[in-house]
Amino acid sequence: MARIYPLFSSSKGNSTYIGTKTEGILIDDGVSFSRLKKAMEINGLTPDAIKAVFVTHEHSDHTKGLAVLTKKIKAPVFAQSLTLEYLLNSGAINGDYCEIKDGTDICGM
Repeated sequence: MARIYPLFSSSKGNSTYIGTKTEGILIDDGVSFSRLKKAMEINGLTPDAIKAVFVTHEHSDHTKGLAVLTKKIKAPVFAQSLTLEYLLNSGAINGDYCEIKDGTDICGM
């Protein structure tokens, strides 16, 4: 059963996992990979369960850990065009990415 796991929510970092123990999506990654991994493990999750990352906007408290995360797990990043452009220009994405235009289906959601 899919659940919502609010991992971080503050000006020091935001990140929410939505999915099952084996697959889901991450909304924002505003913390280091080690902090994200630890928070996921506390909730019985692993970073390998992340099948896509959705970025709401380009503020650092939503994107700080994105560069390392996308190197380690190879999940595609989804964002609207201006946010995506900023992330690509700043080197925050190390892998696949997709501009959000229409609906998309990830992990049956």
